[in-house]
Amino acid sequence: IQLAGRIEPGDGAMSGSSTIPGSPADEWANDGLAKLWAFLQAHGFEVLALIVLYMYLRPMMRNYFERKHREAVMKRATDPEGTKELREEMRRAREEQQKRWSERAAADAEELAHKKRQEKLKKAREARKKNASSFGNGGGPLNFGGGGGPARIIGGPSARYGKRGGG
Repeated sequence: IQLAGRIEPGDGAMSGSSTIPGSPADEWANDGLAKLWAFLQAHGFEVLALIVLYMYLRPMMRNYFERKHREAVMKRATDPEGTKELREEMRRAREEQQKRWSERAAADAEELAHKKRQEKLKKAREARKKNASSFGNGGGPLNFGGGGGPARIIGGPSARYGKRGGG
């Protein structure tokens, strides 16, 4: 096997290769591997030094670029001309939201007032029913019977003989 030069097909170096020996793809792969190996033999320490240097400087570069990005974002965010439109839009949205909340509060207040009125009327009706039922058939103390029918006399025949009447 020849490392610095061309690897001949069938030398056993590429025995597990999926290419057909002697095909252009096999020759291209062999040429590429041979050239890569030759390059690494000649410049391997430089490549290794560059990889180590990159790994050492990578966090510092990331911090530098993140800081630059933050500064650019802050500059755009605090630029008066750039934020004028944004401030206008925020003001308009705030006014619209305030209007919606005012309308909702008015509707809620109206609904609450309606509920209170209904509750008051219900209590008044219940009080009237309670007062009316305490005196018999819905009548007051002076309205005997109260239903518009014939007046029932207390201690009269129906009281003595039950509700059958008869004499």
